[in-house]
Amino acid sequence: MVLLDRTIHDSPFSRVVLDNYHSGIQAAHYLLRQTPDLKRLLVLTGPEHSRITVERLKGLREVLAEHPHVQVEVQAGDYTLMPSYLHTLDYLAEHSAPDAIMGFNQLITLGALRALRMHNIPMTA
Repeated sequence: MVLLDRTIHDSPFSRVVLDNYHSGIQAAHYLLRQTPDLKRLLVLTGPEHSRITVERLKGLREVLAEHPHVQVEVQAGDYTLMPSYLHTLDYLAEHSAPDAIMGFNQLITLGALRALRMHNIPMTA
């Protein structure tokens, strides 16, 4: 048996896991290259205490600490579409659209895209 992207402490099984910390760093650098005038970033994550969320946020925040002009708002969800959709709708009800939205997986990103579409906010890659 091989565990995929999960670690069970004291387990005899082999595992293949993603380096979420470095993924957060890479995502932040990519975002800054794609959005050089970035000032406001909405980050939609999985559960707040999830190892994946914690590590990706750690990497993201490490890079963004070098860019203090970037205001970051983090909304925790559950790695599914509906919470990110609702968080994005709530955000847009109180603020103008952020310069960028980062979703921590595809379903989260699809939820945010649905909310942007409902508000007729143009989306770019």
